[in-house]
Amino acid sequence: MQDIVQNPFLLELLRLQQDGNQAISAPANWTRTKPLLEVDTELDNIVRSLTTKCLGKEKKECGRWHFFIGSPGNGKSAAVGKMVRKLIEEHDCNVADDNNNDIDELSNDIVPYSLNVFESGKRFSFLRIVQDASVVKKPYEVDVDPAKDLADTIEDAWNRSISLVVCTNRGVLEKAYRDIHTNTTHNQKTWYKAILKPLVERPGEFQAENIDINSPERTVFSKLDVCATFLDSRSLMLGGCDIFDRIIQKAVADESWSSCKECSHSDLCPFKANRDWLADATGREAVCKIFLRAEVFSSQVLVFREALAAISFILAGCARDYSVLSPCEWVHELIDKGDLFALLSRR
Repeated sequence: MQDIVQNPFLLELLRLQQDGNQAISAPANWTRTKPLLEVDTELDNIVRSLTTKCLGKEKKECGRWHFFIGSPGNGKSAAVGKMVRKLIEEHDCNVADDNNNDIDELSNDIVPYSLNVFESGKRFSFLRIVQDASVVKKPYEVDVDPAKDLADTIEDAWNRSISLVVCTNRGVLEKAYRDIHTNTTHNQKTWYKAILKPLVERPGEFQAENIDINSPERTVFSKLDVCATFLDSRSLMLGGCDIFDRIIQKAVADESWSSCKECSHSDLCPFKANRDWLADATGREAVCKIFLRAEVFSSQVLVFREALAAISFILAGCARDYSVLSPCEWVHELIDKGDLFALLSRR
């Protein structure tokens, strides 16, 4: 086999598939690698606002709580990951898990229940982040309950009067509400009546401002502004497929495919052909229509994780096909064998 011109971007794309290490946004990769196909969405404005409003600097009296509520894969953790990067890079904050392990020291297979954010040189955190409320605090206990862990976290943040950001699916939130609703010990507490109860009972419209924190343990804020972003029914395909279209455009950008110009087999490469098809406005529009119709017929919204995996598959194939090969080596091997059918299967 002759020397092969490799396109390293294809290997990066493979990491976005369901079994790739970039498929799930987790604290271990928030600060080490920038998301490959990151585009601005409405969540970015929320993140920018949260980053400054959660800070405890300059003796601010009012903290911020925010709940990102939605199904898996729709960008909750990625948005929080962007927020963490901003806190570290722009505000010189330190971020650690509940065992005081710095975020940069976490291994890829560890997803901590929550993260604590500290101002530089300070011993006490001003912000707690629960990046996935379905992850329990102590997974090896007999009776684990994500809803109880969430309720305990809310009460602890209230008692300590710190800012709080929570990513959760609706099921965990509603179970926490149900368990407390009939518990006379907790259902009269301010954090339940003013925050958790209306958050569940008024989905899609919850916002509360200047809630007084009456806690003897208060260390940071005296008041809270609380808001929620409901992502349950949000789709990348709504609004003229704008977000999905922009993700595709980023994936097919010229700079990511420049090495293919030097490849002797690019004219038979299905991935390069797919790329050229998607780089063309007409081809991209056709693909967006296919995904939009799939959403309508399945009655299931397309989320970020699925969109990235689909684009990865179209432009880099399936990692299981390659064994120890790269996508480029796989293409060259099939061309040398004359196996055009296998190549066509990726168009």
